[in-house]
Amino acid sequence: MTKNNDLKMPIDTPLTTLFCLIDDFCTDISEQVEQYMLTCGKINRVFADSATRGKTSVGWFYGFKIHLICDHIGRLISYCITTGNVDDRKVLPDLIEHSQLTGKLFGDRGYVGKNWRSRLAEVGVQLLTRVKRNMKPQSLDAFDSAVLRKRGMIEALI
Repeated sequence: MTKNNDLKMPIDTPLTTLFCLIDDFCTDISEQVEQYMLTCGKINRVFADSATRGKTSVGWFYGFKIHLICDHIGRLISYCITTGNVDDRKVLPDLIEHSQLTGKLFGDRGYVGKNWRSRLAEVGVQLLTRVKRNMKPQSLDAFDSAVLRKRGMIEALI
């Protein structure tokens, strides 16, 4: 398969099939805080009453998280801004409820949790993620695998 054909739907897939992508982004304001301290000589924290420390796969940050759901062509469907220490899975039900989402939802490993797939299936959402090291492998068709690999396209929205 060529790169351009990776995301093409199989011929027998109905056109009404919709898939969405979910991801979260850290809004690290520590650089701005450091710059402020260097220029003003003060140790005040920006957003001290609301920003918190959070951890990502690459390290720690101070700030907020933006959780986004977009559709298959990149249109924003739902979003939520939380403090940095909020677990990704905590906002997932609210995001889905407010977006009235049904169909396939592709996300990263941060949205994997015990019984999440069955809980979301009850409302008509199929959560697809990469597996964690301690998880059993899941069987995906070629189309779902290709979309999961291209999940990073949501990051181009910001």
